[in-house]
Amino acid sequence: AAKAVADMLGRAKTRGVGLRLAALSLSPALVPTLQAVIEAKVTPAERARAASLLAQMGTDEAVSALVPLLGRPELATVAALGLAKSPSGVAASALARGLADSQPGAPRRLMMRAAILRELVGNSPVSGLRRMLGDAASSESVEDRAVAAFGQVALGARSLAGVATSESPEVRAAARRAALVLGAAALRELRPALVALSGSAAPAPLEQTELAAALLVGAEQPGERVATSVLARWAEEGSLISPLAAYRLAALDSAPYRSRLRALLSGTDPAVRAHVALGLAHSPEPDATALLAERYRFETEPSVRAAVVRALSRRPERLREHTLALAEMLDPDATVRALARSARAGRKHPIAQVPAGRDFAWVTLRPNGVDHGSERRRGALLLRSDGLALPAVSDPDGVLLVGGLSSTDALQLRLQPVD
Repeated sequence: AAKAVADMLGRAKTRGVGLRLAALSLSPALVPTLQAVIEAKVTPAERARAASLLAQMGTDEAVSALVPLLGRPELATVAALGLAKSPSGVAASALARGLADSQPGAPRRLMMRAAILRELVGNSPVSGLRRMLGDAASSESVEDRAVAAFGQVALGARSLAGVATSESPEVRAAARRAALVLGAAALRELRPALVALSGSAAPAPLEQTELAAALLVGAEQPGERVATSVLARWAEEGSLISPLAAYRLAALDSAPYRSRLRALLSGTDPAVRAHVALGLAHSPEPDATALLAERYRFETEPSVRAAVVRALSRRPERLREHTLALAEMLDPDATVRALARSARAGRKHPIAQVPAGRDFAWVTLRPNGVDHGSERRRGALLLRSDGLALPAVSDPDGVLLVGGLSSTDALQLRLQPVD
């Protein structure tokens, strides 16, 4: 079978099919053929796909094929990601050598990110990483300091509170993004800053985005509470914070705001509708189940119907049974049917679980030719396959490394507009 796939990869007319079949098998026997594809006169998409397949294999042979790609800017990120995720000891050694030999600037930041990621996903650590992060933390380059802040906080070398008070907004944003890796306790540390921001009539969009993840955890102390009126305003404003604001507003579900929740639940943004549904799983009001059942009847977006079913799985009212039975038998989406089936069997689906796993999204944002100055930081929203939105702000060099993901997540990405 591997030989047949290799033959397809070697011919232009069948290369696309060959790449799809190679993705299904990930056979180590295909390593030399994929290397040949990368070096051949193929389309950039085919070359990138071949490199991606090598990165997914994780074998010593695949690792050896990835190392030369670190020097090719268009393939360096996927090669570094492959080395980070490979359980091979050869990959750890290759990253250690790459880290030690890397030139200052973007090449060294690439190696540091790969080494950070390698340790966070549970593979063997890379020698020299912590020393390099320490040096980067005192660098004159804000890009280097941002990478160091994320790595040191995520790996437990520095406290989130210590870095989050930095005068540099780029460093603060990187440290706060690490909270998605660390979980609920770290997210709760962001609550006071979010509360302080909520008092501003015109909060800075990037700071609002980088703190939004604090809404994933409930307030335990009075000083951690964002006013319900502010949550409603944020939920309705159509920004990257809106889905999580809608989630927290629905979880509180107070009577004076029920009409606004209804409007959000039938609004035009499916991410906001899904988060209202997820939040209603925690509503103290018994009639929240009726609200969810009504939404299911008219909902056309599968991701929102899935969120409704997840929420109903955690509701105690018997009214939920009719909607769950309907979803199990008749919903056109297989995922929704499976969620309903397990809910009827007694499973309470997790809601807003952070972290959901040890996987990461690594996104590099490049200018599209429009001059926005030197600022490359962008707010982003990653929509997980369970419906949850994870807001984050990229580093100043345009790289976004977001953790707390499951390896099965199929992500959607939204970017904050540049003013």
